[in-house]
Amino acid sequence: MTTNKETMTAAGEAAGSIVNAAHEVRRSAAQILDKAGSGTAEALHTAASAVRTAGVDSAAVLDKMADGTGRRLASASSFVDPCSTEGLSNDLRRTVRRHPGAFLLATATLSLAVGFMAGMSTRDRA
Repeated sequence: MTTNKETMTAAGEAAGSIVNAAHEVRRSAAQILDKAGSGTAEALHTAASAVRTAGVDSAAVLDKMADGTGRRLASASSFVDPCSTEGLSNDLRRTVRRHPGAFLLATATLSLAVGFMAGMSTRDRA
């Protein structure tokens, strides 16, 4: 029986050393995971900060572009508005009222030029 007792004692000691080794492996693994987790968390925080900064910078650029585009569109609309038919007729009417003599002279000159060109084209056909 002494052999059995010695065997049991040796087995108990071996089991204890296996348990101690397992605890040591678990502790080492936990430390490695903690370090990796801390590094990963820090990297994620850095990435999130970079994305936020880039988003703010991009928003400022997009806002500036949108503002410039809006100003250009407003400028184009203010140019196109007076160019409507009603705007042109109002401008012509205003010019005729301010300079009636010049308008009559321009009308007579244009009428003579059109008449002359019409007469030339009918003579060539005859």
